[in-house]
Amino acid sequence: MYSVVPLSNTLAKQFDISVLRPYNQRRIGRNTISISNLRFSKGVSMKLSLSFKLITGFAVGALITLIVGVFGFYGLNTSNDLFKLLATEDIPAIIGLQKAEKNQESVKVAIRTLTSPMLTDEDYNRQLGNIERLRKEITDFFAEYDGLPKTDEEEELYQKFKKSYEVLVRENNNYIDEVKKMRSSGTSIEEYVRIASGMAISGQARAAFDTVSADLAALSAYEQQYYG
Repeated sequence: MYSVVPLSNTLAKQFDISVLRPYNQRRIGRNTISISNLRFSKGVSMKLSLSFKLITGFAVGALITLIVGVFGFYGLNTSNDLFKLLATEDIPAIIGLQKAEKNQESVKVAIRTLTSPMLTDEDYNRQLGNIERLRKEITDFFAEYDGLPKTDEEEELYQKFKKSYEVLVRENNNYIDEVKKMRSSGTSIEEYVRIASGMAISGQARAAFDTVSADLAALSAYEQQYYG
């Protein structure tokens, strides 16, 4: 049989140092590598997190800029369309209606001037020329106005004016024809004044003038209130 011989303290220490030292070194080495890996992973993670935040921030900023630009472009186009509409339709319509009112009043003045039997041929022909010119300006304007888009209320006012204006033109034509006939036939001054004044001032022509003036003023007022 073999007998167990106890190790001396010196041998035990040598054994401990010689055997355990490599193990401890390997153990410490593994721990050191693990800590280094941990620190490296943490650093990479922080860098990736910062990069993600920067990229996200730039992307959000770019998106906001794009949205603002799109709405700005849309608003600019809308404003341009509005200004174009004002310049080509609304403002010319407002100015044209105001001018039509003035022209109609000028026609009224010329018609009443023809009631005088003392007009020279030059004055007489000038008044007829004024009536023809003013009527043409009114007709030309409403030929353009007729094709413009209108609200339902505006269309109703316009149709009302057109009917009353047709009546007025017919009455004025009858009056002018009668004046021409009296001047060419040598009607007496008294008879001329009676007939011409009766037709122009107190007859159907006067009522037609008043109706047209009211209808045209209503249409012009609506145009200014709605589009002005």
